[in-house]
Parts: sequence; structure tokens; C-alpha cells
Amino acid sequence: MARIALSDDEFQRLLAQFEQSLDEPELTALCALCGYRTDTLTEVRIWPAMAVQVLRRAEAGLWLGDLLILIVNSASVGAPLVAACMRALAAWRKAEAQAGPYSPRDPKAALMLFNDAPFVDRIDQRPFVHGLVQRLGRRVMIVRGEPATGKTHTGLFVRHLVEQNQPGAGQVVQMAPIRLHEMGGERIGAIDLMTEIADRLGFATQDENWDAMAQEARQAEKLTRWLEVQTASLRTRHQSWLLVIDSLNHPRVGSGALELVDRLIISGSRGDLVNVSLLLLAHPTPPPAHVAGDVLDITLQALTETDFRTHVVALAQAMHRKLHDDGAAQMVEFLLKGLSFPLGHDGMVVAADRLRQLPALIERVA
Repeated sequence: MARIALSDDEFQRLLAQFEQSLDEPELTALCALCGYRTDTLTEVRIWPAMAVQVLRRAEAGLWLGDLLILIVNSASVGAPLVAACMRALAAWRKAEAQAGPYSPRDPKAALMLFNDAPFVDRIDQRPFVHGLVQRLGRRVMIVRGEPATGKTHTGLFVRHLVEQNQPGAGQVVQMAPIRLHEMGGERIGAIDLMTEIADRLGFATQDENWDAMAQEARQAEKLTRWLEVQTASLRTRHQSWLLVIDSLNHPRVGSGALELVDRLIISGSRGDLVNVSLLLLAHPTPPPAHVAGDVLDITLQALTETDFRTHVVALAQAMHRKLHDDGAAQMVEFLLKGLSFPLGHDGMVVAADRLRQLPALIERVA
């Protein structure tokens, strides 16, 4: 299977500019804006060894493009680093295009072939996700479902779509992921959530207008109005954001944070959040009734045998391999052996391990 990576010379040029222009806190902040914590990428805190490991993990995880685009569009970095990132981004795109026979230019194929977490396509939800990323139609999408039904993978699919949706010029679309289960503190309130949102979108945090002493409903209202004003600047910055809030059903998420999310749903569905769309994963309550018709509200079902059978065919197509009937039957038997449906958490662990092995098996059989 082809591996997508910068050439050694290009990697060293980019690394040299990282060494000169960044330090550990700055790289940590940039990775966080891409949705990655450096303590999960590397335990090395020595500079520049840390930068080497982070860049290699970004290559392997196919989010190097996200990181480079973020730096290019940042107002806080110098021209030499921007120039180096633009050069590296062009090389990265060329590496993607030449990665055949498994080119990842199709985001679904990229997820199937190169993502650490196995991806099974949900054909029924794909048009809605495409529309959200491209800002066509409704601006708020809620994805619900029992554990192990694919909510997190929806976020992974969105990440690839955002990267693939970059125009050659004009407005830049970026993803701003917020994973509530990774936030600290005993309870996540409205101000805690808005602090994360503001930080992701590049706005000042802890504004005096947030009114920490107000009651929860009033606090959520004022925070939402504040964010509406801030997002107006995105027009002149030529930016469009997809704000992804994950794990809204986590037990540490307080009523104030959920009140704020409801306010954001209202504002987002009306277009009052300028150049910002919302993807809400595992939201525990219905959207406010008066805007429910303007919200895409999808409940994922557990994967079925049919989903796995379809996946075998789709994966072989993404690999440009032709499976005959007996070969496809072998792959399906390998995936389904011993599993009972609907799949629970333990079943999904087994299925995920088999899905990781599937490309290599298809390579041998086809």
C-alpha cells in the first residue's frame, strides 16, 4: 500500500523552518487547533526532536495538510514559515496525487485506506455531511446514536472533506474540533465551552461581556450574542469554520453548557453565526422546537451485515482491485465470523481489528 509522505529533502526544509520559527508551546497550540494533543503524538519534549515526531505523525495520519493550511492562514507567524509551508503544501498535494494505485483524493477512500481507525461508509448520511462542509443548505447537523455506531467516525469523515474542500483561492474552510471528554474540570459550564470555542476560532477569551455571575440561561444568551459579533470578522479574514463539538452526552457536561449549545443551534440555523457551521455529536436533547426544521438531525444505527458486505466491495474498488465472487465471500466470512448483530462494544472491537487487516487480505486475494 502506497504511503503518502514528503520527500526527505522537502521534509528537512520544512523541519528547518519549524526549528527556526516555532517553539514547543507554539507547535502544541497549532496541533490543538488541528484537533490533536501533542502529548498523544509524542512523549519527547526536547526541541527539535518533538517537531520531527509531530510532523511524522501528521504525515502518517494524513492531517499534515490541515496543519500547513492553518499555518499559512495564521496572522501570528512570519513570512519565512508561511513560504516554507506553502512549498510543503504543494509537495504534499503532489504526493497525494502520485500515491497510486490508492490515491486518497476521494476522501472516503482515504479514510478506508490510510486512517488508523477503520471507516465504514454511511451512504445515507454522506450527502448531508458534504452539504454541511460546503455550506450548502442547512448549517447545523446533529449526529446521535448508541455507542459504537459511528459518531466519532463522522467527525473523521468531516475532517477529510474539509481538507479536500480547500479552494485554490478565496475563502478557506477549517475544522474546529472540541472534544468535551478531554476537557479538564469537574463540570463543564457555558463559559468553559465558550472559552474552548473562542480559542479554536482565534478570538480573545474571557471577555468582560461574558458575565460569569449571570444565571445560566442569561449567560448562554450573552455568550451567543458575543460570538455572533466576533464571527463578523471572519468575512474580512476570508475564513469559514466548521465547529465540531463531540461528546455532548458526557456526564461532566453541565446544563449551562447544554443551554449554550441550544442557543448556538438557534443562531447557527438562522445564519447569525457568520461563516460558521455546527456539527454536534451525541447531543442528548432535541433541538429547540422552533428551529428543528432547519437542523439536520440524524440518528445512526448499529452496523449491519449488509454494511460490512458493501464495505468489502467499496474497499476493493478504492484499492483498484477486482474481487471475484469467491474472493468477496472469503472477505465477508472473515469479517463476520463469530459476530452477532446488532453489534455491541465488544463486537465492534473485534470488527475494527478485522477491518484494519482487510486491505492486506484483499491485496493477496484479488
